[in-house]
Amino acid sequence: MQEWTSWNPKLALWKKRFRTASKIFLTCIEMAVAAIAHENLETLLDGSGHLQTLAFLYASKGISFFLFPIEGKKLQSAEAVTACSWNELVLSSDVPVVVEFWTSWCGPCKMVSRVMKELAHEYSGRVRCFRIDADDYPQVAASHGVERIPTILVFKNAEKFERIIGTMPKSVYVAAIQKSLSQ
Repeated sequence: MQEWTSWNPKLALWKKRFRTASKIFLTCIEMAVAAIAHENLETLLDGSGHLQTLAFLYASKGISFFLFPIEGKKLQSAEAVTACSWNELVLSSDVPVVVEFWTSWCGPCKMVSRVMKELAHEYSGRVRCFRIDADDYPQVAASHGVERIPTILVFKNAEKFERIIGTMPKSVYVAAIQKSLSQ
């Protein structure tokens, strides 16, 4: 059985152009996904934290920049909390609070931070997510029994509800959050 374009050279040419354009487009999408995964993508944000445009260089295929708008997507991340704001933000919250204890030199903390960003986005409005640098605020870490990092504490009604030590799969953090929401 012969291919449907073999009898018409114009259709064959258009099919080839379409395949080339599709490959370029898919390659650009793959690059965007990889860049987002590695947090290397340059983003242009407006003042309220909305992602306006993704831009990246793809010169090997003759495209200087591939731009496309993404409207209405609010970037969520875990907010920083300090010793001074701890009582106000964590203990006085009317929704469950997830706090990540981290340090800048901790490799596993960076992996947990990515998960925390995802959770902050997924549970926006239902749970508040915060980060606190254990090196900068050792008194807060010590007062809550944090001896190792990364440590995730889940608070509900101003009390420690759950403690997760180390780097765990996202499902472990989700289970702790779901448990705090259900009780």
